[in-house]
Amino acid sequence: MYRNNRYSIYVRRKSPRGRTNLVFRFLKILTLLAFLGICSAGALIFAQVITIDSLYKRAPLVPHSIKSLEFEVNGKETISCTPNNHCVFSPDDVLSITAVKTDGKITWGMRLHSDLMDVELLRSQPQPLVKLAPYLPFDNHVDIEISALWYRWKLGTIKIQAKWPAKHWIKQAQLTQSPERKKYFLQKALAEEPNHMIARMQLADLYFTQKDYKHAVQEYEKILRSGMSRHAIMRLLSCYRAMGQKQEAVNTYIRILKHFPKKENIEAFLKYLNTAYKPRQTKVVLEKCIKEVPDALKVNFWLYLSDLCTRLQDWNCVAKYSELASKVSSKNRPTLMYNTGVAYFQKGDYKRALKYFQEYVRSHPDDMDGLRILAITYSKLEEHGKAAALYEKLAKMDKTESSITAWISALRELGDREKLTKAYQFFVKNHPDNAQAWYNLGILEYRQKMLDEAERAFLKASKLDPQNPAPLSYLKKIYYAKKDMKKELGILEKLIALQPKELSYYEEFFQLTDKGKNSDNALTVLGKCKDSLPKEPKCYDMLLYILLSQGKKQEAAVVLEELVKLRPDDPQVLLELAKLDYDIGKYDKAVESLKKYLQAKPNDTKAKELYLQSRLKLLKKSQNK
Repeated sequence: MYRNNRYSIYVRRKSPRGRTNLVFRFLKILTLLAFLGICSAGALIFAQVITIDSLYKRAPLVPHSIKSLEFEVNGKETISCTPNNHCVFSPDDVLSITAVKTDGKITWGMRLHSDLMDVELLRSQPQPLVKLAPYLPFDNHVDIEISALWYRWKLGTIKIQAKWPAKHWIKQAQLTQSPERKKYFLQKALAEEPNHMIARMQLADLYFTQKDYKHAVQEYEKILRSGMSRHAIMRLLSCYRAMGQKQEAVNTYIRILKHFPKKENIEAFLKYLNTAYKPRQTKVVLEKCIKEVPDALKVNFWLYLSDLCTRLQDWNCVAKYSELASKVSSKNRPTLMYNTGVAYFQKGDYKRALKYFQEYVRSHPDDMDGLRILAITYSKLEEHGKAAALYEKLAKMDKTESSITAWISALRELGDREKLTKAYQFFVKNHPDNAQAWYNLGILEYRQKMLDEAERAFLKASKLDPQNPAPLSYLKKIYYAKKDMKKELGILEKLIALQPKELSYYEEFFQLTDKGKNSDNALTVLGKCKDSLPKEPKCYDMLLYILLSQGKKQEAAVVLEELVKLRPDDPQVLLELAKLDYDIGKYDKAVESLKKYLQAKPNDTKAKELYLQSRLKLLKKSQNK
């Protein structure tokens, strides 16, 4: 029946079949009584003694209120909806009304209606809600009221709600390619089911992909409040890192380590600290965080702090964390012993450092760094014998110049000349081109009267460094001791060539030349003395001696003339020049020299006689012309 644009249906029960005659008679009587009752009621109503509404309220067996509507959903289950218990359906649920329950016994005259859909269809055959009300927007939930009436009297209202479940919106999100639509659908899903973790994770990942880190953080945090998720917390960490929120990133790393205490997570955290902070800031951050780190992981941070403080040269810090770590880490104990030793060494506490280095070397007997720093520690404690033994071991392991030099330095402190000689012999054996090593070896051998060995060492040193006069000086001493004048002269010539202004070399050369009566090359060498030291009278004297010994008086006279210029106030030089000029027939020059001499020495009778003879010789020479 159609009224006021509302859809109504009558719901009647079907009459039972197979009645007996007795029942039929009883119904006749009942019908008669009902007819009489209706007539009586009609008369009373007509006489206005009673109203029809008051009569309805007092009438027994008729319905006065609705108790429930029963729906069959998707052909599987039956749901009872009451006035106080609203039912919720999905728009695509297939519904049918299977029963209307009231407080009365009479069922005829019952009808249902709704302003939003054709309820008659629900009675006639199962229908999906979305088909019953195609014009309704189901993006948001829709409240549908179904009113129950008995004739014109309203029995009550049953409310049902139509809304899409979260899985519908998630499916829609999967189907769309638009990030904004996907976001909208996921938000709708979460509005329906806030604890739907799949939808929330997809929404958080969508924010993350769009670099909307602020909203992504909010969603990931909600997920983590419901339970730990590795994916969520790793993405949360990435958000904080991308936003530059260092402290939040550090806190998130700590949360990760508490739930996922894996080696790669520890390494990732320490690597992040190394890139996000400067070393000193990293130290401060770690010292704060270490209190929250699980005890099983603390050793990893102690180890890192030990190395970090080593780079910072904070030796108190190194000692503290190395000792802490060494108590629980047998695997890393040797390294920790080494770091602790270095810390105490740098603090100047060599005795404590020695204990740690000794333990380290016991477990790493061939570790050169450990041996080296242990040797240095022995040296600091003035235990030079132990230091030298370690340096010797290092030198024979390494054979580099630096290792052998360290061994030699320790032996010098020890004062063992014999071992020092052997060390230098080892040095030149492995580094034969090192001139200084040969020279030092030569000195040691010379001092031990090993002249032949020293000679070999100095010759090698001089050959490798021909511009260095030091090895030649020792060779000169060796040849002097061996009384090998020829080799000594040869060395002196080399020394003079290297140091032409060193007068002592010329003097020694002159003495050897005079003693050996060997003037070969003497004029050249002593002439170099005069040229190199033009103001040194001794050079002239030695050259004159050689010239005169060879009978080269004219060359000697030239040298004497130069000497007169150098020593103008020395009358003896004038006299010697006059004698030499007289001997070679240069009487005029002899006369001039004697005049100057006699001015200084007027009482020298021999000079006067020579002066007269020179004048006579000069006179005869002029007459012969």
